[in-house]
Amino acid sequence: MKLLFITMIGLLTACNAGNGENLDGQGQPLEPVIAEDITDDDGNEEKSTLLWIQDNVFSPICVECHGGANPAAGQNLSDLATSAKNLINVTSANANFKRVLPGSAQNSYLYLKITGASQAGARMPLGKPALSTDAINAIKQWITLGALVPPNSNISAQVNYSHMATRQLNEHKSATLTLSFNQPMNFSSLASEQILINASSPTATWSISDENITLSVINPQTLKITISQLPLAVTQLKFSLNNNSISSIISIGGQLLDGNYNNVDGGEFNYEHNF
Repeated sequence: MKLLFITMIGLLTACNAGNGENLDGQGQPLEPVIAEDITDDDGNEEKSTLLWIQDNVFSPICVECHGGANPAAGQNLSDLATSAKNLINVTSANANFKRVLPGSAQNSYLYLKITGASQAGARMPLGKPALSTDAINAIKQWITLGALVPPNSNISAQVNYSHMATRQLNEHKSATLTLSFNQPMNFSSLASEQILINASSPTATWSISDENITLSVINPQTLKITISQLPLAVTQLKFSLNNNSISSIISIGGQLLDGNYNNVDGGEFNYEHNF
């Protein structure tokens, strides 16, 4: 298996709120890219983190309504871990939006709410002055950069979003699966046997040779898995990562990947794509 390390820092192109532009069929950003070491325009310490937002927005302003035993709209923002659990990839009161869709602020209900977008109803915080420009920009930037959570925060390491891109070249197909994680991961020991890939059609199956698999570490939160030389007849790909009987993917804080989203370390992550 080839293992490539690539440095890439970029931002998603903004789109009109709610129109689905720059999203795939599952509502995920088409080009998920996470940047690192972001500071504001004055060079101050970064504000685009969930920790800063929790300490400066959620706890002092939002918890009055979104806290306690019966938080408004069932959205509890009382502490860092609870906020992450109740926001990231959680369906909002408007079923067309996630509360926070990593990589796309314009398609995140939280951002629409605090900016007063028509799709989100009453602007938040309800009955109070609008959030400061600093706070709004911090939330927008945090979402745009992948809605990361702080390492060592007792929040499970998970895949925040995934995207498949395919191409047909001459006699073969190629496919690239992009996985973006909610915190920095340790990819240094990643080996071919950690990624189980099954290619099939209604009448046949194919084994994937290591020579046709390339891993590209875009940054500590983003991994691309590319398969080349796929037969044209392939109609389905199945990926399995973090199979504990083989080996595991671990965050830089030492947490096993919570692949099955049960908020417990460990568990297999599965992804299926139909051509």
